[in-house]
Amino acid sequence: MQRFQGRADVTAAFADGFHPFWFWNDRITPERIRAQVGRMHDQGIRGFFIHSRQGLAQPYMSAGFLEMVGVAIDEASSRGMAVHLYDEFPYPSGAAGGAVVQSDPALAGTTIKTTHQRLQGGYARCVLPPGRLLCCVVVPLDGDAADWSAVRDLAADVGMVLTRESYFDAAPQPYNDRRYFADAPAPVLETSLPPGNWELWAVTESLISAHKYWGNFPDVTNAAAVAKFIELTHDRYAAGLGPRLDRVTSMFVDEVEPEISRSVLLELERRWGDEARTLVLAHVAPSHPRHLEALRVFQELRLELFMETFEAQVASWCRAHHLRYSGEKPSVRLRQLAAMDVPGCEPGHTKAGAARSDLLQADIRGNARATASAAYFYGKEGSLCECFHSLGWGATLQDAKIISESLIAFGTRWLVPHAFFYSTRGLRKHDAPPSFLQMPYWPLFGELTRRVEELARHLDGSVIEASVGIVEPSGGLPDEDQRACYEDLQYRLVAAHCEFVTVDTDILARGSLSSAGWSYRDLTLQALVVPPMRDPEEELLRFLERFEYHSGFVARVGADRDCDVVVRELTRRFPPAAIVSSGGASAEAEAVICARRRGPAERWVFLVNTAPRAVALSIFSADQLEVVDLGSPPPPLRRTGEGRSEICLAAFESVLLGSSAGRPRGSGAGEAEPVLLDLATVGGWQLRPLSPNLLRLGRWRMTVGSGPGSNSSSAVVEPAPIVNQLARSSTAFAPRISDWFGRGPEIDLPQMSVRYETSFECTGAADLSIVMQEGALAGRWAIRFDGSGPFGPEHFSARPDVLEDCLGIDVSCPERTGLPTRHVHHLTVETLLASSDEGLRDSIYVAGDFSVFAASRTSAGGQAVEAPARAVPPVEVPLLGSLTAPCLKGELADWEANGLPYYAGVVEYSGSVPTTGTAEAGGDKVVVQKAEMERASDLVVEIKLPPWCEEAAEVAFGDGPLRPVPWSPRRVRVPRSELASEPVEVRVRLATALARPFEGRWFDPSSHSYREVDLAAAPDAP
Repeated sequence: MQRFQGRADVTAAFADGFHPFWFWNDRITPERIRAQVGRMHDQGIRGFFIHSRQGLAQPYMSAGFLEMVGVAIDEASSRGMAVHLYDEFPYPSGAAGGAVVQSDPALAGTTIKTTHQRLQGGYARCVLPPGRLLCCVVVPLDGDAADWSAVRDLAADVGMVLTRESYFDAAPQPYNDRRYFADAPAPVLETSLPPGNWELWAVTESLISAHKYWGNFPDVTNAAAVAKFIELTHDRYAAGLGPRLDRVTSMFVDEVEPEISRSVLLELERRWGDEARTLVLAHVAPSHPRHLEALRVFQELRLELFMETFEAQVASWCRAHHLRYSGEKPSVRLRQLAAMDVPGCEPGHTKAGAARSDLLQADIRGNARATASAAYFYGKEGSLCECFHSLGWGATLQDAKIISESLIAFGTRWLVPHAFFYSTRGLRKHDAPPSFLQMPYWPLFGELTRRVEELARHLDGSVIEASVGIVEPSGGLPDEDQRACYEDLQYRLVAAHCEFVTVDTDILARGSLSSAGWSYRDLTLQALVVPPMRDPEEELLRFLERFEYHSGFVARVGADRDCDVVVRELTRRFPPAAIVSSGGASAEAEAVICARRRGPAERWVFLVNTAPRAVALSIFSADQLEVVDLGSPPPPLRRTGEGRSEICLAAFESVLLGSSAGRPRGSGAGEAEPVLLDLATVGGWQLRPLSPNLLRLGRWRMTVGSGPGSNSSSAVVEPAPIVNQLARSSTAFAPRISDWFGRGPEIDLPQMSVRYETSFECTGAADLSIVMQEGALAGRWAIRFDGSGPFGPEHFSARPDVLEDCLGIDVSCPERTGLPTRHVHHLTVETLLASSDEGLRDSIYVAGDFSVFAASRTSAGGQAVEAPARAVPPVEVPLLGSLTAPCLKGELADWEANGLPYYAGVVEYSGSVPTTGTAEAGGDKVVVQKAEMERASDLVVEIKLPPWCEEAAEVAFGDGPLRPVPWSPRRVRVPRSELASEPVEVRVRLATALARPFEGRWFDPSSHSYREVDLAAAPDAP
């Protein structure tokens, strides 16, 4: 790979490993910047992208904002970390936080909207989307077939109509106080058609008006709009940061793509003249005889203009300021990635155990192998992947590990987690979690960073060892079924352990042909796989003829049914240097990614088991392979014959095998079987939560009063902004109507007084706190507990021991004498709301030293709110749980039975485990013999936890230290002395994710889905 030709300090800073998006989604302070940069550095994060995100309080690109960026650069520099700038607020790139269009409305982008419907002969009327009419035709139908030779142009029958009526009841004239108006102008077709069936096609060029965040969006194929974007973002960074910009590594561009906009349409008209209108129509109408021609014209035109306007200007600015141009965005063709110094993709959003990962999607942006191939063929340093997006708050280190290693196996160099929030308070926690930075298991994240960096260190300088190329099909205009076939074909190649690279016509033109195949740089391809396409390029077809003439093998896939035949033929004709199989059970090996790399003096085989079960593999290689120690005990590799070995990978395990005798094998190369301790079969563990327990108050009776004289209305709701609660509960309220002279009235929420009520049981006395994250309540609010209060914001203080950004207030739970009784506590939140985003927006919690079980009944009883005569029966206050004395003993990771269903933090389990005899584990007998533990000074110990336990863990034996076992297999090296006692004393610490407290749910690996927390019955319940 070519190294970036820039400053040496910046090049050195872009080290392999994790460079996450760091979402600035709150008011940013220097103290918190320094603290979070320090936390990232301590866990091995090599750099970060400052990503201005919704929630940012400092005005984007203001002096105050740029001051905070400077603080982050200084702190990162002091720690040797890379800083990357993200060029938008929030995304996609091009709008400068909305400032481009607001500074010059002429730069607003447009898009085309299509109206397509069937009509019958006679009178016809149709309202078209607002905008400039490009074409409006009807085509006669013979059955379902359109006769384009008899098309009728109806543009002359289209005119403007005010489509919405309104009435104004306060006109200013003294004698006439009522007026009629109409607004919402739109083009309307009104015509009379001859008898028969017709198909209407109309295309309108409309302003982009419903874009998320800004409504409008600039025309990114307009050079002036892109120049304004650079002026308002990139140039402001340069001016505001000054010399600090020299310490920035790259500028990231995100998600932007070219529309069929005004610029594209004008260029189409310039080049095609009178035919432009026909091409617009043919582009949207699949039955048009020139449809494929029009698709290709628009594909190439969009790509050409975008490369000239956006890509060229941004790349030029980055070069002028010695920054890498990095990013990920939809690509029209593979060659679009050549514009960037660090091309990127954005798959990597499936949890461990999914039936299929999302790493090889049909579109270039979602395909890790295609992006890595482009980086190689276009001479880049490597590719990046924006990963971990939207895994949810149940995301684990196991998920992060399997995604990271699979991406590395497919050629990705830099991992950019979409998963580091500056703040999770209020609604911010719902912005496509997870955020690893706030997870209770965060102190163990460094185990993953170290493993990834060690893997990258070994693979540095190697290339994919492939003799097969697959043609990226976008240039052949594939339809949806053909694209699905292409995606499936890639996964079948991976399942067959057939390494491949992705090529396109322009890449093939760069290489040379010979009897050995197609060669370019360090690769020689002997076979090309051509996925199904509707219209393959002539240039590609001519190249394939020459390739076959030079004895190259071309595998043409016409449909999905051809995939297996093609894959079998490829693996037969082109066996790899290292063959990995699972004997007769070939399906078992299909879950294993087998990545082969070739370095200057060695070969590598990297195996990643993506299945939630163990897989036994046979390996044949002419080179002698050795297990490489990546920091945790690898599986043993047994040699069974000349060039043959066997290895067994546990669920989700990976292993790197190297062929170079010159590289040290490292300790623990896996000659001996691990000592297996099945902790799932041990009961009666002592429990010690290391932070307060929580009861999540996730259901409330909401009573709405919307103004003087209005009737109150109630419903049971979950925390959310008031507008969402009203929509989901169908609660009645009186809206506010704003009248306007000359246009229709507007409906909005009125100022509302809203009361939220909930309750819980408590057995015996307890010290309790009412806690919530900042921003959980918005508007004017006060809380009452059992009638005491009101408690407002001024009464709450920081409680970082519970949750990050948490506020709390201690409340009294009355002492009672005699036998324990159940007492119901009531919590009421009174609010005055003036905006649709206010209200009880996030969960409130009860925190303390207690256990949480199901309440004895479902509602708190007492006085129910009377419902209007037409309404459903009265709504009672929910009763959400019962608080009892803390559980002192329990089962490993049985959160509900242990009274910890919403717990967030670390729990320590202590117990005694036998090290001899036979234990049952999931139906398999695990035999642990004392003699096996006396052969070496150090032992490899593998512990088994319950199958549903995904939590990151640490384990200690006897008086030994805690050692991390954050993922499968939970294997660790231990001095023999720590297991000398019989039975051995074991401590296990489990660190949770945040789905339970944040969302009241947990991830069930058996169903691969999130499930609502279901409270267990209290131990003393009848």
